[in-house]
Amino acid sequence: MKTFKLTYSSFKKWAYQNDAQIIETVEGCLLDNYLLSCKNGMAIAYETYKNCWNSVYTIKFERFNPNIQIFMEWYNFMDEEKGE
Repeated sequence: MKTFKLTYSSFKKWAYQNDAQIIETVEGCLLDNYLLSCKNGMAIAYETYKNCWNSVYTIKFERFNPNIQIFMEWYNFMDEEKGE
């Protein structure tokens, strides 16, 4: 699994280049997080507050394979957000 950080404009460009489609989202009052299906794999985009004008996205990307772990990480994140 690759992890990298992108600004909002870089995230939009990366999502377009990788034909990313939103599968699921967690919407916050200021921050949104996404589970994405891309042309070569799956990704999670965690939005992190930087300042009142900007945020940074931490992207975790994994290529398609039979033992893909990204779903477990997403569902663990969802459980944490719900407080379970």
